[in-house]
Formats: sequence, C-alpha cells, structure tokens
Amino acid sequence: MSDEDKFIRKKHSTTVTDLDKREIELEDLIKRKQDRSKKEFEMKKEVLKDSFKASVDSLIKRVRKQKEIITSSYGPIVLNTKQAEKPIFEINPELDPDGHHFMKTMIKIQEKLPQTILVKMRVARCLKDKISSGHYLIICHALDRIGGNRIELNSKRTEEEYRLLSRNLRQYGLKKRQFLNAENRLI
Repeated sequence: MSDEDKFIRKKHSTTVTDLDKREIELEDLIKRKQDRSKKEFEMKKEVLKDSFKASVDSLIKRVRKQKEIITSSYGPIVLNTKQAEKPIFEINPELDPDGHHFMKTMIKIQEKLPQTILVKMRVARCLKDKISSGHYLIICHALDRIGGNRIELNSKRTEEEYRLLSRNLRQYGLKKRQFLNAENRLI
C-alpha cells in the first residue's frame, strides 16, 4: 500500500466517524426543533381553545341575558297552556310531600278563583278640559302577550261588582258636589 492509499483510507475513516457524529448531532437538532415546534403548537392550541371557549361562554351569557330581558318585558315568545306550564316555585315532593301536596291544591284553587288586577293610574294626560275630576271605572282586559289576544276569564260577577261600586262612587260624588254647592250658596 502506498502512502497515498493509507492517507485516503485514514481520511475515509475520519470522514466516516465525523459524518456519523454530525449525523447524530443533526438528528438531535432536528428532534429538538420538532419537540420545540410541537410544544409551541400545543401552547397555541391551548391558548386558542381557551380564548374560543371564553368567547363562546361570553356569547352564551349575553344571549341568555337578552332572552331574560325579552321574556321579562314581553313574556314568553311561545305561550304554554297553564296546565303544561311549570309553576315558578315548586316544592320537591321527595323532600316535603305534605308541602308539595299543599302547593298543588293551592295552585288548583287559584286557577278556579277569578283573579283581580289592580291598575293604578297616576296621571291621565291631555284630559284637562275634556272630563271633570272625579272617580271613574276603567275596564281593562288581560292579554296573553303584548299585542296578543284577550284572555277570557269568568269575571262577569266581578265585573258587575265593580260596576256597582262605580255607580255608588258616582252617586257619592254627585251628592258631595250638591252638598258643597249648597254650602257655597249659603256662604
């Protein structure tokens, strides 16, 4: 073997070992880069997932709040019948069977009784010269929703009692006015 061949073999062996070392280093470098990019991807994925979840939760809260505002202002969009509608307050039958039974009977009794609604008018505007002061009977009808249909109640008896009360109040007002006019004439 010549010196040249020895040199070539020596260079070949050192080159092979250097390449092996370099290959191991490059594989390690590639593996670290992949791990770093994988961790970065997981972190971004987690951040996006959390922010998206927070956005969806915020949106759901806002929709529920708006639905509550609309429902409290205008009533339910689709009306249930009274029998299908759950009461606002219900006693758990497992915890208090007597209270549950009492509550059910009270609801049944309440459905049978005619319900009166008290309407207080503070101001009737633009009536200064049109009607005289005094007591007036205002007949109101309950509607199932704003702009909806009139709820029919068995309130003939109640309405007649209010008409009688109105008549008595009107007579009282007339008698009071006559008495005050007579008093003023004497003075």
